[in-house]
Amino acid sequence: LIHLNIPNMIAQISNTLSSLNIENLVNKSKENYAYTLVDINGKIDENMLKKLHSIEGMLKIRVININ
Repeated sequence: LIHLNIPNMIAQISNTLSSLNIENLVNKSKENYAYTLVDINGKIDENMLKKLHSIEGMLKIRVININ
């Protein structure tokens, strides 16, 4: 996830994915921008993707399925 470096972003991401088990989460930022990598145990559905996209300050989302 690439997003603006603003307060409450990690909470909004976590809340959106709360029905899944977050196995690992990494967040790094530099000045006005940040990225967050989230390893989840489960499959993200279209509704969750829409909610993530609707978060104010969210710029780009990439889903990588390993299975």
